[in-house]
Amino acid sequence: MRFPARTLALVSATGLALVGLTVPSASAASTTLAVKPGPAYGAKSTTETITGTAYYAGDTVALNLSSGGTVTAPRTTTAASDGTWSYTFSAADVQSVPDGTVTVTAAETYCTFLGGPVGPVPCAVLQNQTTTQVTGTFVKDLYVPPAPSLAALGSNFVINNANQSGVTATGQAEANSSVTLKLGTLTQTATVNSSGLWSMFFDASGLADGTYTASVTEAEAGGAHNVGPAATKSVLKDSAAPTRTASSPAAGSTVGPPAKVSVTFNKTLASNSTITLKTSGGTTVTCPVTVSGTSVSCAPSPALKSGGYTATTTAYDAHGNVGTSSSSFTVDATAPAVTNLKSTNTSATATKSTVTGAVSEAATLTVTSADSTGAKASASLKATNAGNFSIAVDENALGGGTITVTVKAVDVYGNASTYTTTHSRTVPAGTTVSLSVPGWSAVGWPVTLSGSVHLAKAGAYGSVTLVHSSLSGKQQVLATVSVGSNGSYSFRYTPGTSGTYYAIYNAVSGSGAQSPTYSSQVRYAISASSATGPASANAVIGGAVHNPPAGAYVLIYRRNADGSWTQLGKAIIDSTYHYRFTVVLPKGSTAIRVTIPSSHGYFSNSANFTATRT
Repeated sequence: MRFPARTLALVSATGLALVGLTVPSASAASTTLAVKPGPAYGAKSTTETITGTAYYAGDTVALNLSSGGTVTAPRTTTAASDGTWSYTFSAADVQSVPDGTVTVTAAETYCTFLGGPVGPVPCAVLQNQTTTQVTGTFVKDLYVPPAPSLAALGSNFVINNANQSGVTATGQAEANSSVTLKLGTLTQTATVNSSGLWSMFFDASGLADGTYTASVTEAEAGGAHNVGPAATKSVLKDSAAPTRTASSPAAGSTVGPPAKVSVTFNKTLASNSTITLKTSGGTTVTCPVTVSGTSVSCAPSPALKSGGYTATTTAYDAHGNVGTSSSSFTVDATAPAVTNLKSTNTSATATKSTVTGAVSEAATLTVTSADSTGAKASASLKATNAGNFSIAVDENALGGGTITVTVKAVDVYGNASTYTTTHSRTVPAGTTVSLSVPGWSAVGWPVTLSGSVHLAKAGAYGSVTLVHSSLSGKQQVLATVSVGSNGSYSFRYTPGTSGTYYAIYNAVSGSGAQSPTYSSQVRYAISASSATGPASANAVIGGAVHNPPAGAYVLIYRRNADGSWTQLGKAIIDSTYHYRFTVVLPKGSTAIRVTIPSSHGYFSNSANFTATRT
């Protein structure tokens, strides 16, 4: 229980007020009692010291405590030579009575004659034994209220820019008590209502940003004495709004059509951050938003056209602070124009051509010349200003015929345009290149490409570039090899797939030349044999395949009388690269063919033989 504080009252048996009254003589005029200042509050280890005076030195004073009808802790003490006495009730004595106003009773027994005290006991004849009682009180309140709850403060225990001037804290505690909240340098008190709920409203704008511990304690109702333990929660104050640190495109810049418009801030952003892109005329551009880390961005769709744009960003951090940013930029989406494009030779057989024209703005120009075989030559020029340009292209490695010239112009903003023109080129008569290519080769077998160069006039030999084109049309330069003093050259390599080959002669001076194109197949090499008996209709056809692909099989055919072929069946190639097939043959001679279906640009040779049954 808890009791309100009360005023200490000390009353003697005769009704006299004896508060704090003592008689400092050896034989006091009366029995008195006093309770020390500082009643028993809170701690269970609290003791109480009682003092007073007795009629006679050496007298025994009997003491006890009582509260709410409970009498406990009977104790005694002896008056000193000057009549004073003192006794300290232990913590256990104090705890033995209920909380509330505790009465201390002191009783002294002595001898009287004719109504007056005459001496200590034992009493003589005609003397009466008399007991005088005096009382005093103190308040005992050892009840400590429990810790209150702190259910909410700010926005999920975060104080941000929006709520810092009016922070609300709520919680629960014992009805009608009071709670005190401490947060940094702030202290705020609230009264708990009859339902046990409390709330308070305070200004935290004076607190610096940082992490704090909010502490809430409860004090007993009615101004009682004890304060309970604290409830604590960690509170973050973050009132700084996100600030822009960079933007792309940069504010005030001119750029090509950007794939993305982004703004970067000094804090990690929440997913509800937005960016809005508008034209200089105020039209909103479709631009889906993405938030990642400290950046918010959007990808314009369709691509931005030439003109001015403004990106407006609303950036939220994780704690609800909001920052805004606006930046403008200009888009140049116009590709450079090339006019008066021409490609000329100083002569029909010149090794270089000159490409001329005019470009509408500063741009990088790349010129590519290509002959009918796909061989190419290129050159580039960085035009720092708009106007006329001239670029020389070395076409020595190209063949004769129509040369297609492509000019690509890219301005400083990445806008690109492409233009084409043509001219004719003649390879000098008499300069020829021969090339010898095997008609087929087995998978994994190297082949030799060889040939010679015949010059139109005497001079130093240059080199030959060997080119392979796959069946899908993909070209690959195999090597550039030197031509010997006798005009011959050779190159050995292992083909990866079937296709065509040609050689380009690269002259030391003058013009080059190109060989004819030759086809060559890469095949799976097959061997085959048969065993037949004069009395048997069965023939076992078997053989081996060089380096077959995984899961490969062979097909077995029989030649018909009209020259056509009929498939007899197929046989799986085993792990040792061999196959076997049993077939019923008619009497006489039968032409047999074994092959593998072509795959991955590879073909198969045919193993042919004649099986005879007698």
